[in-house]
Amino acid sequence: MMQLDSSSIGDTNDGKNSDPISLESPSVNGKITEKISRSSPSLMFDSAQRVQIQQYLHTVSGQLTKATIQEIEHNYAKSPHIHPDPQIHAQPTKYLFMKHFPRHLTNKYQQFDDDIDVLTYDEIKKIPFLTPRVSPPPVPIKIDEDVAEIDSSITDKWTNEKNKLWTRATKIIHSDRMARLSFEGHANEVLLKRNLQDHTTQKFRELFASTFWNSKLLEWLHETLLEHLNVNYQPVYIESLQILRQKIPTLIERFYHVKDRIENKNRPTLNDPLFNTLSHYKPKKLPRKPIFILIPNGPNQNLNQTNSPRLKYWSSLLSSMGKLVPLSVPAKSTDFIADILNDIRYVVNEKIKNCKNSYSSRPVVLIGFNSASVIAAHCALQNPHSIAAVVCLGFPLKTINGNRGELGDTILELSCPIQFVIGENSVLTPLDDMEDFRERMTRAETNLIVVGGADDKLVVSNVKKRLECLTQSMVDRCIVDEIHDFLSPILMNYNEDGNGWCYNTSQSSSMNKDSRLYRLFHDEHG
Repeated sequence: MMQLDSSSIGDTNDGKNSDPISLESPSVNGKITEKISRSSPSLMFDSAQRVQIQQYLHTVSGQLTKATIQEIEHNYAKSPHIHPDPQIHAQPTKYLFMKHFPRHLTNKYQQFDDDIDVLTYDEIKKIPFLTPRVSPPPVPIKIDEDVAEIDSSITDKWTNEKNKLWTRATKIIHSDRMARLSFEGHANEVLLKRNLQDHTTQKFRELFASTFWNSKLLEWLHETLLEHLNVNYQPVYIESLQILRQKIPTLIERFYHVKDRIENKNRPTLNDPLFNTLSHYKPKKLPRKPIFILIPNGPNQNLNQTNSPRLKYWSSLLSSMGKLVPLSVPAKSTDFIADILNDIRYVVNEKIKNCKNSYSSRPVVLIGFNSASVIAAHCALQNPHSIAAVVCLGFPLKTINGNRGELGDTILELSCPIQFVIGENSVLTPLDDMEDFRERMTRAETNLIVVGGADDKLVVSNVKKRLECLTQSMVDRCIVDEIHDFLSPILMNYNEDGNGWCYNTSQSSSMNKDSRLYRLFHDEHG
């Protein structure tokens, strides 16, 4: 269960507290005195805003759960999260943005006799820290307004393929326009329109792909839309092209020329409406100032030269919790995958040694996305005394040779704590197979986070975002908060020895085993 405590965990070296109002109890001559440090009103406002953002995100994602009447009145009952085998150090699975899953954990005694307040339904979903965008006065809409005005003498000369492209394109634009009009005056109007734009962009990408990216057909469609499309419908098409140009510039620039692009002053807002707010209120610092080594997925992947806004956002979130060290592996003439993997592992192992030599008092945490998470786990096997924890984002469980975790798989010998973050709709990592995989890892403490509506890359679907008023930045921020909660107790319980960092699990594991055995004995003998 998440805690809404706004206090940050101070670093052990400086001993300072970053809270706006902090209570310290220093001991002077055997007497305890209280020292109250006051801060400026701006810092107090920032702290209150941070708590408000954190509380809303954790409420929407389901990280905040209220105790049921059975848990309050019958606190001696066995917790369903505790694994019956005391040798398995698997933490309870957490589900983000999955309110009705799993079914057996939902409240069966929920009362449905309460009156439903329909008038304040939109106010409940309103995002408190979403600043509405100041937009110019809308153009008056006519009921019989057409998407495009084009003479029939022109359409008669078109081929059957061109007619299909024109019909599908106008249907996409018309449905987007009607949906935008329905969002007028909504509490989360900016957010709903931004999610709708992503959906429209995906439809245009499918339309362009249906022609196999034929440059002649797409250029004809582009010029025809700009010439005959209504003025009120043109921004929908232009915004979709700009978003696609950020993702696939080589394909879009075949027909989207420089002369057709709108000026910078008239360019619409393509970023996430909550991106700036969430970027300003970053996560708290982790104890002991850890070093995050971001494992690359392949050669020539430089974090400083990337064009992905999401990867830059992730780097800023990780940098706020500790020191981020990105890696880049140069490409070679060889095309063998085994050679590329060996080069990446060699670079990661050398970086681990350099970090331990330069910052011997700071723990090292390996982080990887998708296939890089597997490389991070294998590098942790080679450096068991130098790695504090491993974070696997989108861990692929299925391979060409079968599932991971079978008999003889070396990844089962991992001893450092590891966290897995997977999507609900992941194809390579089903939830049941992931739970079986965690049960086979008896030497390491494992943690599992399941993101509702997300795929293998932890990207939430457009339908999920539209129905629950979400953005990808909100989902990524909740994942980072879970990473913070997972790493905080691990880093605080680490002790430094001659070989590096050693996780102190003797006391905690014995307490967990005693409590589990007591519950098992209590269930069997009453």
